[in-house]
Amino acid sequence: MVHQWLLTATGVVVVLSAAACAPPFNLELNRVSGLVKRMTLVGSVGPVDVTPDAVSVRLLPSRPTAASLDAVKVSSGFLVVGVQGQDQLSFVSGSSSSGGQTFATTGGVSPYPLNQYDVTNTLSGLASIVVSRFDGTSTSTYQQFQAPIAGGSLTPVNGPLAYTGVLSGNPTLLGAAEVPGTPTALDTWVFLGTTSGVFVASVASMDGSATTFPSGVATAGIPVGFTPPPRSFYYFSTATGASLTCFYLGGWNTVQWFGSSSLTEMTGVTARVDAVLSTGDYLSSENGTLRLYDPGGVGTEVLTTDLRGLQFCYEAYVGSSPYVFFVLPSASGHGKYAFAVYAIPSSAMRTLK
Repeated sequence: MVHQWLLTATGVVVVLSAAACAPPFNLELNRVSGLVKRMTLVGSVGPVDVTPDAVSVRLLPSRPTAASLDAVKVSSGFLVVGVQGQDQLSFVSGSSSSGGQTFATTGGVSPYPLNQYDVTNTLSGLASIVVSRFDGTSTSTYQQFQAPIAGGSLTPVNGPLAYTGVLSGNPTLLGAAEVPGTPTALDTWVFLGTTSGVFVASVASMDGSATTFPSGVATAGIPVGFTPPPRSFYYFSTATGASLTCFYLGGWNTVQWFGSSSLTEMTGVTARVDAVLSTGDYLSSENGTLRLYDPGGVGTEVLTTDLRGLQFCYEAYVGSSPYVFFVLPSASGHGKYAFAVYAIPSSAMRTLK
């Protein structure tokens, strides 16, 4: 999942070498060389025009369909550009873009972003993204968009539709997360709500190529013991079977539980959680710093490193193996941005320094 506060526009980063015969020196690539040497470059997108009014720029690459990493060649993705009061969503293939979809960014629950962007599996040659609007009520909405992965128009598949029925009784929907499937499978989604002092959760699969969410399989209510905010982030760990919610009450707080067991406050997790990896580790990219937390006990930080402009995208499967994807944006002047796409095995994430 991607949150709008992670999107940071960069300045001009391509600087020509003083020697006419020398190759261009890419300042951004030089800054992240220690990180990307442990990753695999799996594609590039752009350069593409970006409005001069942009305050944030991020590319979410199309999910790969290849069976092995050496066959992954990413050349398209979803471009989210933040301008005053709204996000602009387009689909970029090579240096061409289409779309023009806009989403308001005001009216949410501070400090959470109003809009959440989840790239889903590429099925039948169509790249896909689901845009959720979580407003801290029981009427949060979602809308799916698709585009031919080789290039073409970004078109709405449905919606916007209300997240009605994903939780029994239609309580306040706090948050949701995508659990990625293997390339030919439908993705799974998990939902968290609150009612009468308890957390209620459910799981539902995408319903075919047009994303709808049938009533999920609900878990037992979990007594909260405090008043949760009307918005939080929610994840489910396929590695440990734990549910995890991260919420803001004067600072970021994380709690974990298994099934209908009581909540455990993860006091060792001090940053916002942006993903739970297939390894079980909790990932944070808050303020441009990559942190990994071991989920055992109350959480232990096992890695912290400056991303130096790299942007975390998501975890996705290549064949049967999970990888974590990053994008390095660079502005080449004249309002154009290019994006290099990198991947690293999820099992190797703790080696990043």
